[in-house]
Amino acid sequence: MPSDKNIIAIFKKSFFLDELINLISNEKFHIKFFKSLREITEYPSKQKIILIDISIDHKLDEINKIIKSKNNQAKILIFSKKDLNLEDINKEIYSINLPIIFRNFVKILHHVADGNKDISPLAKIGNLIFYPKRSSLIDEKKQAEINLTELENKFLKFLIINRNGSTKNEILQKVWGHNKVLHTHTLESLIYRLRRKIEKNPSKPDFLIQKKNKYFLEV
Repeated sequence: MPSDKNIIAIFKKSFFLDELINLISNEKFHIKFFKSLREITEYPSKQKIILIDISIDHKLDEINKIIKSKNNQAKILIFSKKDLNLEDINKEIYSINLPIIFRNFVKILHHVADGNKDISPLAKIGNLIFYPKRSSLIDEKKQAEINLTELENKFLKFLIINRNGSTKNEILQKVWGHNKVLHTHTLESLIYRLRRKIEKNPSKPDFLIQKKNKYFLEV
């Protein structure tokens, strides 16, 4: 069985766990359970996905040790009932808020598994993970997928790559791909649609911003 379909996990026995096992089995994932983090670090196989229930008195610094162990290529998904600040821990650790929506969790699981097949995320925008090759954003907290149009996807990728900002004319040439006059309302319409998808408050954006004559994406 391909290693990116193998999962190792630590969970409390519960109805939730039974549902989770049935769910991922139907998706052709194979799951193996452990009783402690130490067992995971000593497990010889280089698993691709590790699921950990943070409610079992696991500390983030202990979990981070797994990244530095034999499983240093693994993607770790932490299940928690509270918001976790993982930015300073490791970029390979993802937070999944409980209770989960199973159908959305399956999408996240596939995204994580496929990350080793050149379908990896380009950037993280707040709680959103941007997958340009799938033209979508994954909301880690809500476990929801947000689809992007071809133009939205191209524009978002362009702003991420061009960290120093881009003028209206540069966006016209690189995103629209022609030299015709780009009406202001056309660009504003695109920005408005994207802000509705990535911002908590589109009228007061934190990520897709304008400074003087340039547009930036703060990530």
